[in-house]
Amino acid sequence: AADILVTKAGPGSIAEAMIKGLPCLLTTFIPGQEEGNLSYVIEGGAGLYVSDAEPEEVAKTVVAWLRDPELLGSMSERAKQLAQPKASLDIARCICDGCLDLGMELQEVRWKSISRASSTEEAEATP
Repeated sequence: AADILVTKAGPGSIAEAMIKGLPCLLTTFIPGQEEGNLSYVIEGGAGLYVSDAEPEEVAKTVVAWLRDPELLGSMSERAKQLAQPKASLDIARCICDGCLDLGMELQEVRWKSISRASSTEEAEATP
């Protein structure tokens, strides 16, 4: 069991932490790609950013959080509020719905193609 997740600002780690209600201490991120994840966690009240270039500050932050159960509890609740536990399922549904729509479109194209071919064959067969 864990009370805090100390991690880089990767989306998978953050998503799992939020689902479990773990406050995140983010220590690094990929510029551009993961910067929005910092804002999501910090502005959502579910954690902070302390650079891994400052290991003493990382340690002080962890100790401070562990010594303040009220703060830890508050960040945990905020993390749960930010969580989107069904996000993968929602994405899969959107993809599958798109495939189903595409399937119908392909079926319509195939039907039109068959209809045109039949019409052409009938026209060629008529003297």
